[in-house]
Amino acid sequence: MISGEELPDQMKACKPVYFPNMDLVRYVLAFGVVVAHFNLLTDHSVWFFISSADCVGAFFALSGFLVYPSFEKVPDLRKYCADRAFRILPPYFTIVFLCAAGLVFASDLTPAEYFSSPGFWKYLAANLTFLNWIHPSLPGVFQGDSYVVDAVNGSLWTMKVEWCLYLSVPLVVWVIRRFRLNRYKTVAAIIALSIIYRLGFAYLYEITGSEMLRILSRQFFGQLSYFYVGVLIYFSRDRFSANLLRMFCLGLTLYLLTPLVPYGHIILSPVAVSVCVLALSLTTRTPAILRHRHNVSYEIYLFHFPIEQLLIFAGLNALPVWASLTLVAAATVVLALLCHFTVGLPFLRLKRKLRGKAGENGRGQM
Repeated sequence: MISGEELPDQMKACKPVYFPNMDLVRYVLAFGVVVAHFNLLTDHSVWFFISSADCVGAFFALSGFLVYPSFEKVPDLRKYCADRAFRILPPYFTIVFLCAAGLVFASDLTPAEYFSSPGFWKYLAANLTFLNWIHPSLPGVFQGDSYVVDAVNGSLWTMKVEWCLYLSVPLVVWVIRRFRLNRYKTVAAIIALSIIYRLGFAYLYEITGSEMLRILSRQFFGQLSYFYVGVLIYFSRDRFSANLLRMFCLGLTLYLLTPLVPYGHIILSPVAVSVCVLALSLTTRTPAILRHRHNVSYEIYLFHFPIEQLLIFAGLNALPVWASLTLVAAATVVLALLCHFTVGLPFLRLKRKLRGKAGENGRGQM
């Protein structure tokens, strides 16, 4: 997942309980998305070794590995949703409100016209309900030939997918238990169906040229393959962890074969990318500097797109490419850190405080 999920409580009995390399992997994936959108918006061509689509898929694989067991072991839907909401929603709502209010200075309209425009309220309504595709732009903002798109934050489309993936877990766990299914086979079937879904839309896109079909191919059902490969690796985590080098080599081989196989980016990438990122994430050989609990890759993901649009607004995209990218990266990291320590972290502490009070009340009633 795009956000920094903690390991489930039930996995804390297994050592190591914390994988610092997973932090490093998240930062690399977040930077991959930053570079991809930088290239798209500024018409540069900075090389990165993994595509933004696979970076997003890799985040989903990490989420599958971490999130599925948190519900499987303790199937409390309210707690499960609350844990996700306390981590995901505060930074998400922050970036939506900041853009809505702060980008008034980037609008062609006067402040009075801007805040009274129906487009302003449509933007807020659509983005606060994870329907950003309905109204991704703000009135008079990022308009003109200088901009490839007028979207304020083109990264937010993944958030509705993220929530759908989270909510699929209780359903899958219930189906497996209700019908006494083999969980390995069930999850493998989900992965296969997801790949078939993407193949079908890819074929339809090729014969029709409809951009909507391409967009639909990468939505919730198309991302199930990455998420549930992560779940499948969780099922076999002991064997997987005992063979990390072999698993990484296998994943890397599949990834290198991807461009050589027809529809390889659909058929092979979910397995290749998920295996690689989890093999790297689960290693215990990690530089000491990475051993902290304040990962801001999620906030980096949320903030970078509007910053890149503002770079164009200010004309700074005319700077040398590495100077422009450095400005984007520095501004993104600073805002991500500010958001984490002023918004994200206080809400996580509030969650722990409320959980502690609930526990005390429960003991008092006993």
